[in-house]
Amino acid sequence: MQVRVLGAHNLETKETHHTCFLIDGVLAIDAGTVSEPINGISTKEPAFGLPALWIDEKQRHDAEHRNYTVVEPSSVIATYLTELIKRHADELLTRQEVNRLLDHLKESAGKLVEEVVPEVLKPGEIQRVLQPGGTLVLGLPTERNIFRDVLRLDYYDGNHLYAFSVRNSYKILNETGFSVESLFFHLPRCHGRLGYAIQKGWNYARWPFREYPSMAYWIIATKS
Repeated sequence: MQVRVLGAHNLETKETHHTCFLIDGVLAIDAGTVSEPINGISTKEPAFGLPALWIDEKQRHDAEHRNYTVVEPSSVIATYLTELIKRHADELLTRQEVNRLLDHLKESAGKLVEEVVPEVLKPGEIQRVLQPGGTLVLGLPTERNIFRDVLRLDYYDGNHLYAFSVRNSYKILNETGFSVESLFFHLPRCHGRLGYAIQKGWNYARWPFREYPSMAYWIIATKS
């Protein structure tokens, strides 16, 4: 088996930590359910620090029979790098990098960037939202609702180019690293104390059809 060493540099302590990978073997991870130990090269699963062993491919079946989680080296490296990037995302996503992302976005949505940055949002605010723990508050008109389909009313007088279902919004947020914390549906023309009580009751109930009678919704999501 061949050993390859990857160096991970800690930007805070200025130290470099090394992790060994055996590219001709597989990693047998002990998640706490192993019935009997197996022979191998002792190590730690690099992303989460779980006890593990590098073993030969021919030992895979035996390891799985003993309740080890057996993972290919490529998957181990991919998971390790992903977790490493997540942990240091705040160091990697600098103000300069945010400006580069905005410049790239201008190529496909130049008008959007001009209208939003910096009048509505400054690059520093975008940077805070995109860093781990950043909070995004998103308000959107619903894709299909009774007011648009039957009464021909549009929540924003037709100024929105796109409307999204709650399901699609969740999908996009998950794909971009956001975790949804809460969802709030908006009913039109509900004002004052009575309107507030109606809105609160509408959102408290877990009816499956809440989306269609609602003209818009708000999502609060957190960057992972």
